[in-house]
Amino acid sequence: MTKNIKILLLALFAALPILTVFYGCDEHKHANFTNEQIIVSPTCTTDGSGTHVCGDCDETVEFIIPKLGHTEVIDQGIAPSCTADGISEGKHCSVCNEILLAQQTLPAAHTPSEWQILKKASCEVDGYKIRTCLVCEERVATEVLTKLGHFESDWEITKAPTCLIDGTKCTTCLNCDEVMQTASVPATGHDESDWTVTKEPTCTNTGSKNTICLTCNDVIQTATIEATGHNESDWITTLEAKCESSGSKHIVCLTCKTELETETIAALGHNKTDWVTTKAPTCTDMGIKHIECTRCDKTFDETTVDALGHTYSDTTVSPTCTNDGYTKHDCIRCNHSYNSDVVEKTGHEYSTKLTEPTCVDSGHTTYTCIKCNDSYNDNFTSALGHEYNEITENPTCKTGGKKYNKCARCENEVLIETYEATGHNFIVNTYDKNMGNSTTRTATIHECANGGCDITYVSKIVFSYSISPDDRINANTGYSYGMSVNYSDLNTKNTVENFRVDTSFTFEQHNSIFSSVNAHYYITSSGSVDKELGFVSGVDEKVDAIANSIGYIEADDDSEPWSGYVNFPYNKLEDNHVYFVFINENYTAAYTVKTVSCTATFDFGDPPSDL
Repeated sequence: MTKNIKILLLALFAALPILTVFYGCDEHKHANFTNEQIIVSPTCTTDGSGTHVCGDCDETVEFIIPKLGHTEVIDQGIAPSCTADGISEGKHCSVCNEILLAQQTLPAAHTPSEWQILKKASCEVDGYKIRTCLVCEERVATEVLTKLGHFESDWEITKAPTCLIDGTKCTTCLNCDEVMQTASVPATGHDESDWTVTKEPTCTNTGSKNTICLTCNDVIQTATIEATGHNESDWITTLEAKCESSGSKHIVCLTCKTELETETIAALGHNKTDWVTTKAPTCTDMGIKHIECTRCDKTFDETTVDALGHTYSDTTVSPTCTNDGYTKHDCIRCNHSYNSDVVEKTGHEYSTKLTEPTCVDSGHTTYTCIKCNDSYNDNFTSALGHEYNEITENPTCKTGGKKYNKCARCENEVLIETYEATGHNFIVNTYDKNMGNSTTRTATIHECANGGCDITYVSKIVFSYSISPDDRINANTGYSYGMSVNYSDLNTKNTVENFRVDTSFTFEQHNSIFSSVNAHYYITSSGSVDKELGFVSGVDEKVDAIANSIGYIEADDDSEPWSGYVNFPYNKLEDNHVYFVFINENYTAAYTVKTVSCTATFDFGDPPSDL
């Protein structure tokens, strides 16, 4: 039995229970099928069909045989080499031979190495470098390294001059070290120092000093320094005089410390104080006092001082709920005290407060004394328990969602399940707008298609400007052409910090162009254009006009059409305008401009991942 017939019978047996459900024999279902016939065999991509006869009612019943589906076979690929093309891997069906994945030609190509210098360039001889294929080692590129030429150094001292002897100097090639020039360096001559003390003078002996050459250290001059003589001090006490003994003093030389004069200081005698208390009297104990010398601390005439006795202050203490009241008598000096006039305590007087039970806490009655705030709890009731409702918060493009139970009384939450943020589903739309003054704008915008999300992102804005004047304009008085583009209605949708502006200008010029023509174009944000002078409005000098421009390119008479690009932050542009201006600054050139066109592309790139 073939593979196709086996598959057909398996499909038939699978379909029999379904067919018995949908076809009835009057009051009962078809059963006991016989005389099965295949009308159309199934293929890889199309269903087949057949008939059989109900054994109970002899009715002929049709049935469907499901399509078989493709049987994939891999067609092996061949990798390309340096000189021979390869082929990519493919797939086909082994039953119907339909190509499921077509094989593609993979072109042959060398794999070049990095540049290798085979001969370095010298000052007078060229060198060269090569690149080889990393696979077959064939040389695939050769490039000449142009000879360097001599590069003369600055003068370099080869022999330094001294104070009395000339030196030498030379220049060399910085590439090959060849000597280029030589010359002598004149002797420097002595550089005499200030006077320097070589031996310090003393009070009784002379000293010496000299000058030397600061370069070679030779001594140039010598001289004598006179003795200084003694420097007498004031009288200096060597032994202090006391109450009952004498002291001494002398004069010395402050420089050499030699003692020059001495003298005795007479004894001072005692300096007695008034009475001094050595032990203060208290309420119950006597004190002690004496007379003493302020210089030597010797004491005289010690005697006693009478006790002071108690001195009381009185404080009244009111009775409380739990404690008696009384009058307290305290000595102001020794803290001795006693109580009198006792008043009996008042007892508690309670107020009540009912605390209702919550989901997690029990209820109770609180009894609080209105006089002393003493309190206690009683009459407890059980906690109510939570009463939960299930709530689902769906996720958005940037925030996740969750499913949780929330208590209707206390708003306690219990998390059941969380959902990740869906992310933006961007679709790309293109909008065209006529901006007036021969300018059109095409904006490419990514817009999120998810419900409830209003994120839009401007990925590209293209401004186009083109004119073709009927009458050619004489250039002799200077002129300017350009466009001013305003993107303020799209700027609020943009979320990047900076954008790149790519610009190109094309001019069709008259053939009679003098070599003295000097033309510029500016990309500026500083205002409108003065058509007569060819400068930005409000700028008095040409230099300021160029300095205030964001981009500036020069071109001469026979150069290619001017083009270039600049980068700058969009949020620094004034009034959301960018001005693209072509300016002729030659007032005597006899030629005309026939057409002017300009395109400015603001490319913001794809939306950032964190938008």
